[in-house]
Amino acid sequence: MRDSETKVNVEQALELLARVAPDVSISEHEPGHITLSISFSGLWTLISGLDNLASADIEGGLCAIPGLNRCEISAFWRTAVIEYDPAVLPYHLWEQLFRPGEGEEFDPATLDQLRRVVGI
Repeated sequence: MRDSETKVNVEQALELLARVAPDVSISEHEPGHITLSISFSGLWTLISGLDNLASADIEGGLCAIPGLNRCEISAFWRTAVIEYDPAVLPYHLWEQLFRPGEGEEFDPATLDQLRRVVGI
């Protein structure tokens, strides 16, 4: 994949995380591993958002983000399990992105911080 395509995929994946963030809460989190609970509306946002990514599957979509090693989403259980490199994507950034409590307003500064961390 060309460098410009990779940047577009990463940007789209980050924007999808930002859109779904208000409908997600953290169930478990330790450095390198996070389990998320997704509301029904968040699940719909996530599924419909994947169509906009250059690769329609989760591995090629959300995992385009540098430092994100594995992402497994269960629509049935409305959960997402993400394994990530805490040296690239710091623990505190996940906590900031998915604040406890569904429906909280997403802080656009967090998306800017994510962009800086992954180098776009």
